Amino acid sequence: PFPKMYRLFTLTCCLLSALAAAAGPIKFKSGEVYRLVPLAFPQLAVCPAPANAEEITCAPPQADRSYWTLTQEADGFFTIRQAESRRYLTYDGLRTTTRRYVRLSQSDHGEMSRWHIYAGQRGLIICCKSSQNLLLNVRRGSYIVGTYNELSATATENERFLLVDRKGRIVTHFGGTELRN
Repeated sequence: PFPKMYRLFTLTCCLLSALAAAAGPIKFKSGEVYRLVPLAFPQLAVCPAPANAEEITCAPPQADRSYWTLTQEADGFFTIRQAESRRYLTYDGLRTTTRRYVRLSQSDHGEMSRWHIYAGQRGLIICCKSSQNLLLNVRRGSYIVGTYNELSATATENERFLLVDRKGRIVTHFGGTELRN
């Protein structure tokens, strides 16, 4: 019985290894669509607020409303567009009761619609091109998505994001860096 159990165990391990190898690394592709999932709230995704097309919130994933097209531009920075509405994530510096310094704009506003995205200690950090200390952030309690003046070295889990593709796979490689999630 022992050799039979040993063979079954070995076969199971080989199959699991083969499945993991077949999945391989999930590499980021510019121009593809992804969900932005905050590490602090892995069951939620960044999406437009239901009441206002310019506002951004974090909520349970909702079909195309939860997807974003991330495109690396010629200057190395990214545009982030909501896949359904095609609106741009744009820094505008305005704080209201329902927005925190960003909005979804109908047109590209140059530097204000450009984002630096890079690997943090865990997940990805997304910050405004015009001020690299303005990190994309999900407010605890209200779930409003905006920017917050923070250093990337001290970014918390509500300022770190995962990219999830349409197949539900988490991006594991971004810009030549293996991500720790």
